[in-house]
Amino acid sequence: MSYLVTSLDDTLTALRQHSVAEFGDIPPDIVGYIEQTYYEIVFILHDTAKLCIPERRKNFFKYWWNEELSLLKEASISSNRLWKAAGKPRSGPLFQKRQSCRLQYRKRLKEEEKADTVSYTNELHEALLTKKGNVFWKCWNSKFEQLNRCTQVEGFVDANIIADKFAEYFSRIYTCNNADRAESLKQDFLRKWENYYGFPIVNDLPFDTELVSNVIFTLKRGKASDVDGLMAEHLLFCHPVVLVILCKFFQVILLTRYIPTGFKRSYIVPVPKVKGIRSKALTCDDFRGIAISPILSKV
Repeated sequence: MSYLVTSLDDTLTALRQHSVAEFGDIPPDIVGYIEQTYYEIVFILHDTAKLCIPERRKNFFKYWWNEELSLLKEASISSNRLWKAAGKPRSGPLFQKRQSCRLQYRKRLKEEEKADTVSYTNELHEALLTKKGNVFWKCWNSKFEQLNRCTQVEGFVDANIIADKFAEYFSRIYTCNNADRAESLKQDFLRKWENYYGFPIVNDLPFDTELVSNVIFTLKRGKASDVDGLMAEHLLFCHPVVLVILCKFFQVILLTRYIPTGFKRSYIVPVPKVKGIRSKALTCDDFRGIAISPILSKV
C-alpha cells in the first residue's frame, strides 16, 4: 500500500501546482487514475479481509462450547471408528463403549444447550426489569429467527422472477414522469452551471487524516455490505495507512471535482411496508426501497 501513498502524494503535488480552472475539462489520465485508485483500495480491503478473516456460516461459533465437550466428541468419534473397523458388532465391549461414549457426549451437549437457553432468558428478563425496550428487542432478535418472512410477491414464489419484478418496479418509479420537462430542466441547469464558480477550493483543504479516522470511528457496525462487498468493519479494523490513503484520495477528488464511478453504484433492498405480510397477497407497491450505498462514499 505504500506505493499508493507515494502515487497520491505526487498527484496532489501536481494538482496543487495547477488550479482547476487551468484544466478545463478533466484530463482522461486523471479520470483513469481516480477510477483505478478507487478499485485498488476496494480490492486491497476486500482481498485482505478474505485472507485474514475466516468466513463461517451463521451459528457456527457456540460460545458455550468448552474443552470437556471437545474431549467427549473426540472420544465418541474414536469409539465409533473402532466399532466400524471391527465390522460393526451389535454386542460386546466395543459396541458398549461406542454407545456409552455417544450417550455421554449427547447428554452433555443437551445440558450446555439448555444452559445457553437459560442465559439468554436471563438477559431478556433483566432487560424487562430495567424497562430497556431497545435492549430487550435487540436480544430477542439476535436469539430467535424471524419466521414472518415474505415468500410470495405479485403471485410468484420463484426468487429470480420476484427479483426481476422488483427491478422493473423500482426502475419505473425512479424514472421521471415527463421526459421533456426533465430534459428542459437539465438544459436550464447546464446553462446556469457554465457561469457558476462557487467558493474557491484552496490548496489547504479543511480535512486531514485525523478527521477521516474520526468519521470512520462513528460508522455503525453490523450493517449490510455494499455492492463491492465492503462494510464499516473493513475500515474500522484496517491498517492505519489506509486512513492516510483515503484522506489523500478524497483530496484528489475535491481538487479534480471528479467523482469515481464506484461512488455512484448501489443496490436496493425491498422492505415490506405492512406488518402482517402473511395475511395478504403482497405486490411490489407494498415495499419501499432501501439503497445500500458504498461505504467509501459514506465516509
